Parts: sequence; structure tokens; C-alpha cells
Amino acid sequence: MEADGKPSTGYSRLPEEAGQVRQMQPVPPPSYHEPVMHGYPQAMPPPPQQPTQFTSANNTVVVAPAPQTMIHVQRVPDDHMGLAIFATICCFWPVGIFAILKARDVHKRAYEGDMMGSEQASRSARMLSLVSLGVGIGIIVLSIIIVIVSMVTAANAVNNSYYP
Repeated sequence: MEADGKPSTGYSRLPEEAGQVRQMQPVPPPSYHEPVMHGYPQAMPPPPQQPTQFTSANNTVVVAPAPQTMIHVQRVPDDHMGLAIFATICCFWPVGIFAILKARDVHKRAYEGDMMGSEQASRSARMLSLVSLGVGIGIIVLSIIIVIVSMVTAANAVNNSYYP
């Protein structure tokens, strides 16, 4: 209960002086003039970081600028998904399937915040894709050599059978 018999609201009241009304008058911040730009655009200087001041007859309130937040964005490593799919379809599919799984794992780990694991999965996907390409190209080259040798051998056998 307060002295005048009213229940307390929990807030303290400021003593008012008789007949005086307090009004806060804002003080404008320093002026900021934009420079005239000629030719290429130039970088604008940062706005002034001076605090805003409000004054009254008895009090001065200083409002400081809010602290600036810095956001650090890390780049997600390349997943090599296109290379893995190409290696799976056109070359050696058993290794290519594992390359696709590792390529898919890159974004999953980056989303979880595991950037080291994401980079490792990216390197593994690239390595497995290149192994699949190498094995596939090796099999294709070996197949071409076998076909050419067998055709030459068959041609020699046919030529030798006509001319005894």
C-alpha cells in the first residue's frame, strides 16, 4: 500500500516538481553528406558511429550504437557429383556407386557443421570417381586391343587356310 491508500503497482514513481513537465528533446546526429560521384562508383565511407544524445532540463540520456555482428560463412567443398555419375554410367560402376555415396555425404556433413568431414568426403568422392574412370578407360582400351588382336589372328588364320 502506498501513502495515499492505493495499492502498489510495483513501479516506483519519480518525484514530480510542481507544474514542471519533462519533455525529451532529441539532438540530431551530425549531418552526413553524400559525396558527388564522377566516373566509377567509389566506396562510401562508413556512417559516423557517434552515440545519439537526448537532453532534457535535468538529464542527458546517451544511446550508444548497437554492436555489429560479424558472420563468417564457410564455403562448402565441391561434391564432384557430376563426375561420380559420369564414372558410374560410362566407366566402372562398382566403384562409381561408392563415389556417388561419398559425393552425397559432402553436403550432409557440411549441413551438420562438420567442415573437415565434408572436405574429406569431397576428396574421397573425387578419388573414387577418378579410380572408376581409370579402371573403365583401362577396360575399354584392353577390350579394343583384344578385339584388334583377335581380328588380326582370325584374318591370318583365314589367309593361311586358302594358301597352303
